[in-house]
Amino acid sequence: MYRIILSISLIVFISCASAANNSVKSAAESKIISDTNIIEIKSEEASFDIWERIRLELSITIPDDQIAATSLYRERLYSNQTAVNRISKSGQRYLYHTLTRAQELGLPVELALLPFVESEFDPYAKSVDGATGIWQFMPATGKEWGLKSNWWYDGKKDVLASTEAALQFLTYLNEKFDGDWLLAMAAYNTGPTRVNRAIRKNKRENRPIRFWDLNLPKETTAYVPKLLVLCE
Repeated sequence: MYRIILSISLIVFISCASAANNSVKSAAESKIISDTNIIEIKSEEASFDIWERIRLELSITIPDDQIAATSLYRERLYSNQTAVNRISKSGQRYLYHTLTRAQELGLPVELALLPFVESEFDPYAKSVDGATGIWQFMPATGKEWGLKSNWWYDGKKDVLASTEAALQFLTYLNEKFDGDWLLAMAAYNTGPTRVNRAIRKNKRENRPIRFWDLNLPKETTAYVPKLLVLCE
């Protein structure tokens, strides 16, 4: 009789423990789901906040006499919205950092979007010429601006380090070209020597020396308008 009572007691105890465990598990699962929803909501809010910050602080515009000339890039952008959304989504995690640093340094927010044009914000992007990372640093330029590289580590792929180097480089180029950010961005793409050569040529011919009037490589001629159209 004692054994029967003991067995029944054990069964009741095990059942109660199992129910309690399921209750705790259910509560934990609910908490995880709840936390996930919170994270998703915060992510969406952060995404909205990033683009709102950019829209509020845009300072570089396409001049009226170049609106028609840049319409091709605008049409391509609007007709390929799926790709734009994909790039935008993939770049959000890094855009927050590039935007924050640009604002902290008092630089145009447009610069934070340059990696969209350079690499689609891919830290592992590598061009046929050897440019690497979201800012597409060439090995020599990266080394010049303090990006270390060895068997285990490549600063050009380091988003934090390469962003610091890129913004310092762009600031230097801006000062070199008398505060003209369009010429600074063009020089970032094709090199300051090539831009200076184009400026000297236009001066000899008594022509304007705006970015829009210079004879630059085809890639560079498209580089700046692509960024400005993206910012619109």
